Amino acid sequence: MVDKKIRIVTHNGGFHADDVFGVSALLLLLGDKNVEIIRSREQSVIDSADYVLDVGFVYDASLKRFDHHQKEGGGKRENGIPYASFGLIWKYLGVQLCGSDEVADIVERSLVQAIDAYDNGYPLYDLKQSPDKPFLIQDALSVFEPVDGEDITLDDQFLKAVSYARVVLERVIMHARQQLEVRKKIKELYEQAEDKRVIVFDDDIPADRTTVASLLGEYPDTLYFVRKHEDNFWQLSCVINPPLFYDNRKLLPIEWGGKRGEELARITGVSDSVFCHSARFMIVTNTKESALSLAKQVLDR
Repeated sequence: MVDKKIRIVTHNGGFHADDVFGVSALLLLLGDKNVEIIRSREQSVIDSADYVLDVGFVYDASLKRFDHHQKEGGGKRENGIPYASFGLIWKYLGVQLCGSDEVADIVERSLVQAIDAYDNGYPLYDLKQSPDKPFLIQDALSVFEPVDGEDITLDDQFLKAVSYARVVLERVIMHARQQLEVRKKIKELYEQAEDKRVIVFDDDIPADRTTVASLLGEYPDTLYFVRKHEDNFWQLSCVINPPLFYDNRKLLPIEWGGKRGEELARITGVSDSVFCHSARFMIVTNTKESALSLAKQVLDR
């Protein structure tokens, strides 16, 4: 006897990030061996579904209905961002997928609410500085839609987009778990530090520079951090004011910017200075001691 397949129904026609990621999240929960994905607006098809998202004009998690197009919508977050279908599904299963409220919340704030905001026409950025909008995850998914002359269907491309989004969501969850551990380590180091203006990582930490700089930005008195860099170099970096990754709290000296090698060593007075980024948010040395010496210089200015 063949088991009845679990039926997921979403709308047909063009697709967007909230329905694509919503289906992807359900597949992470359910697997895909015994799941049928149907794209339709027919009420009889919707009524036959086990899960419905982004269609049907009903939001009721107890019935596994996750639409936000009805007159009353799907509600809003405390920060005012309205829920779209992905956000409604994430409320339903995010903790289950992530294993903790903390990890689910990181994914919610970094990915889910941004997708919901875009789908609801809620602006998260303005174009006062540039007439060109940034390339978003929504744009990455839109390239799966067929262009004129291609012998492919919207439904086939939707499934390809879902596969792509599923990988993205899995990876975001993995990185969110790691970020939680990194945040705990940073808190521990901050509390132990005698001079909280510079946090020193004696051991390598599994996070990129921007993530560390942003997490340290949660501590208002921290300006810099020292950590091991690639190929056994060391790095003195600026802390940023989140959420803007380019808003450095205190830049390195202007005369260091873009310099390298002997010229940089002469300017800094530290013989094994290697390179300072032209934007002055990072300088690289051969040793931890040299990075700490440079930190002392910039703190004394």
